Amino acid sequence: MSKLWLSSLAASVLSHVALSMVLAEAPPAPEPRLPPTVMLDVMSPEPERPPPEMAPLPSPALARTMESRAPAPAPMPAPAPEPAPESPPPEPVAPVDLTGVTLSSDEGSFSVPASNGQARRAPLAGMQLGQRTGKPAPPRGRADSRPERRVAPRWVALRDLSARPRPPSLDGALRANYPAGARAQGIGGSATVRARISAAGLAGAVRVASESFPGFGQACRRTLLGSRWTPPLDADGHAVATEIVYRCRFVVDP
Repeated sequence: MSKLWLSSLAASVLSHVALSMVLAEAPPAPEPRLPPTVMLDVMSPEPERPPPEMAPLPSPALARTMESRAPAPAPMPAPAPEPAPESPPPEPVAPVDLTGVTLSSDEGSFSVPASNGQARRAPLAGMQLGQRTGKPAPPRGRADSRPERRVAPRWVALRDLSARPRPPSLDGALRANYPAGARAQGIGGSATVRARISAAGLAGAVRVASESFPGFGQACRRTLLGSRWTPPLDADGHAVATEIVYRCRFVVDP
């Protein structure tokens, strides 16, 4: 039994000695590689800023005080005075057909016949060319030797005249201005114009009011423009300007 134990011990010692020799001759084991180091900076979060404090609302008493101390508004400028109303325009003159109608006065009558496109040789009854009707204005006396200042004749409505303007014989002018196209087609008609008669009796500012066929209005306007009438007289017998409505009739004989 003791021999067996001794032999086992000797074998164990020999095996340890052999293992030690093998380990001594074996190359050293490589050093283990360490993983790369990662540096992390951990920063503490900034503390949250508290919200700004709201100013306390003023008390009602303080609000009333502030309102009472507010500067007074600037005074409003005075409104500009309204312009004086303009004088109303003269009332429109009702159309007065002076052609083909007899105008009567205290000194006789005058008839303006309508044109029919044919020559007329009969004299005008009760009126001679160039004759003026109505009483002339009385001469004015002068208080001193200084020259009298001229005043532009005023305008008077036709209904307020003591003597209305009377037209000259316009038959020949109307016949000459008869539109050729209307005459060739046998078309007749009429036109109405408005004209201003000056204190000297001159017809001007003639404008067409209406016409029954194209061309009649301008023909009537050319007939009347520049014609000389008797001067219009106001209630005192002074020559004034006025406005008349004149109607031209265009008639073609069958």
